[in-house]
Amino acid sequence: MRNMASLKNVALGILAGVWAMGAEAQEIPLYAAPDLGIKTSGGAGAELAKPFEDPLPIVTKSGDARHKAELSSCQDWLDLKERIVGSDSDSDYKVVKYQAVLCAGLALLARATPAKETALPPDFLNARDLKDYPGSLWPDLLAEGTPAAGNSTPTLKTATGIAAFKVEDHRRLAVVKASQKLTLTLLARGDFDHSGWESAVFSLEGQVSGSRISTTRLVVLTRHAPDAPFVEVPLGTLLPGK
Repeated sequence: MRNMASLKNVALGILAGVWAMGAEAQEIPLYAAPDLGIKTSGGAGAELAKPFEDPLPIVTKSGDARHKAELSSCQDWLDLKERIVGSDSDSDYKVVKYQAVLCAGLALLARATPAKETALPPDFLNARDLKDYPGSLWPDLLAEGTPAAGNSTPTLKTATGIAAFKVEDHRRLAVVKASQKLTLTLLARGDFDHSGWESAVFSLEGQVSGSRISTTRLVVLTRHAPDAPFVEVPLGTLLPGK
């Protein structure tokens, strides 16, 4: 009987080991798009400290006081992001905001872990149905008082009246409504909130043709069932300020 019990324990141990190996093998690797420029062996964390080719001029606010400063790296942006309110000019500020999206993507990726579960499509370029995307993504740039994060309509289809994204340059999703255009470019995939589920990070750009009106921000989308709509994850819960 002792031998039988010992054999049973050995068998259970082997099965547990096989299960653990299988579970580990099912982890979904992190993904970083070329736009993030990760070329060092240290990955996203090392890129945060990598100096920019040219420092970016910024204006910060502390209380009622405003100060001029420079961003020399993404780590600088991460340290100062809650206080940045402008730059030397509108064009310079657009550059700062564009770089901020890439820096935020790197910061999320540096803290991410491989996901254990996913309900995301293998290729977002094939996930073009606008009813699957939250309406909060649509930046109604012509509406006064509209928050930067977009409006509160349920889906992008209801926000735009358009059925599907088009694919641009084989790398981004785009939708055009009258003079306004929205593009989504995938930057990264991984478990960013440590829930075990895979999420996707995008650069969102909105612009009005024939004008200087534009916006850019980072977007994180996830879902827990393949037939469910995507949900926007609040960036503040993933990348808290100091």
